[in-house]
Amino acid sequence: MERKTIVGVGAHMDDLWYGMGGLALKAVRKGHRVIFINTVGDYTNWPVTRGRESEIKAKVKGFAIDKGITIHFLDYKYEHVPDDIDILKKLAEHFDEINPDLIFLHWYDDTNRDHWKSGVATLYSGLHRPCFLEREPSGSPSEVYAFQLDAQCRSFIPNVYVDITETLPDVLEVLAAIDHIYAEYTKADCVKARVEDLITNRKFELTVHSAQKYALAVTRGSECGVTYAEAFYSYIKRPADQMLYI
Repeated sequence: MERKTIVGVGAHMDDLWYGMGGLALKAVRKGHRVIFINTVGDYTNWPVTRGRESEIKAKVKGFAIDKGITIHFLDYKYEHVPDDIDILKKLAEHFDEINPDLIFLHWYDDTNRDHWKSGVATLYSGLHRPCFLEREPSGSPSEVYAFQLDAQCRSFIPNVYVDITETLPDVLEVLAAIDHIYAEYTKADCVKARVEDLITNRKFELTVHSAQKYALAVTRGSECGVTYAEAFYSYIKRPADQMLYI
């Protein structure tokens, strides 16, 4: 099997785990190279993280490294992601250095401004890289997919499903760990339930975001006939037998 480079671009520290975490870990286990890019890398203006930004950034980086994923950060502040040439150039430079085969990004119709601005910038810088570089690009992605997040994401209709039954518990583990980081600010118990997965025999906590991810994975799994799944929208149309085999 050809080793592929898979890049996911998300705004915040939990977005990529929520949107494509199961696929990412499945790809790592199959020997593919997976890179996460967070457009928000400066949390000095967000009350939830203010005063402990370096500590949190190190933890978030550690979560990715522990799972075999490389993570990069852009330098935008929380709720400051722009829709301008600056971010298009920055992402184009990253893509030119990484040369991804597959790109994953936020769905454009989302009420969180960081989400949709990151998604639109990723789509255009990924598909039109030569327009934002002062040189010929190193290549172009063969596949580009959008993922959905929580209720802030609207009008998302997927056309690709991926079975994440074996990797979902690890994704929920990371999302729960990030929720505990948030809870250190609110001083509230973020655990909603503790569940044992009968498929993998794993026990895990359901916190605010991991519970939402769990519910969505069950729903998407029921739509495509597996236990747990993630769903995506493919921007590059291909025959069914060429879609997303990792």
